[in-house]
Amino acid sequence: MSAAAAQLELRSVTKRFGGVAAVDGVSFEVGAGDIIGIIGPNGAGKTTLLNCISGVYRLDGGDIRWEGHSIAGMPPFRIARLGIGRTFQIVRPFGSMTVRENAAIGALFGREDARRGPKEAFEAADGGLELFGTHDPGPQAARGGAGGGDQAAPPAARRGDGRPQQRGDR
Repeated sequence: MSAAAAQLELRSVTKRFGGVAAVDGVSFEVGAGDIIGIIGPNGAGKTTLLNCISGVYRLDGGDIRWEGHSIAGMPPFRIARLGIGRTFQIVRPFGSMTVRENAAIGALFGREDARRGPKEAFEAADGGLELFGTHDPGPQAARGGAGGGDQAAPPAARRGDGRPQQRGDR
């Protein structure tokens, strides 16, 4: 992939904690619309890498470029406004809301240029849930009645409702 075609580019990204390199010289490119996976054993640096991309951690070396411009050192809220976001492995839905309502949160309160009214937010939630192969099983789901897969979908679907350009799900 040429640098012009890369939407997200990591160049020799390094992050150390003390003397330990959690991420050491990682380089790759992601084109617009590409779906990639980052795999590895526990402790391999996957979460650290996602935290570097989303701006939670500052790099000790290398660069991260978004559409040709460096985002290394930008605060997380600015990176999120570009459309780069992540979700977390621990699921904490709003217990009084359905899966669909939880998924609509991102469309209501996501990026400024992606915020929508309630009707459009629910349409986006439906699309996000469909993308993840999840349906809204009703009010009992968010209250503990849904299986782990259905509960896990809302954070990823919420991120999708915010119209991210790149998403890291951990």
